[in-house]
Amino acid sequence: MVDIKAREITNYLKKLVSMFNQNPLLYSNVLYNIGVTLNVIGALKQEPVLSVIGDLLVDAPDKIQSIISLRYSLIGTFSELQETTYALAERKINIIMEALNSLIEILEEKEPDRDKLQRILGTLYEELAYTPSITFTSSRTEQ
Repeated sequence: MVDIKAREITNYLKKLVSMFNQNPLLYSNVLYNIGVTLNVIGALKQEPVLSVIGDLLVDAPDKIQSIISLRYSLIGTFSELQETTYALAERKINIIMEALNSLIEILEEKEPDRDKLQRILGTLYEELAYTPSITFTSSRTEQ
């Protein structure tokens, strides 16, 4: 059996978070990998909060891609609409980044603080659970 140390896991998570930070649209898929990793850790350590955070992050790529794509699809429309959408996307990405960085810091501790984990869960839940996956379809039907 392979022995994986906590430091290796947190370094892996830091690498993924760094990739997401570089280009959230291109690397939004790493949120899925982070989520799966947290699901495994949560199951092995019997920490349900980590598993729930993992579940949220597994679904996150579609939501992040939708909100960023919406920002680009509104180019050429009203400037107020563009600015609002851009601000919304940036705000969500920044909050998710802060939560992920805080989560990694908590995982580096010998005994993770459950209250801090629950606060991160609340933050991610607010930002991801209420964000719809937006798909663009034509309202016209072909005849």
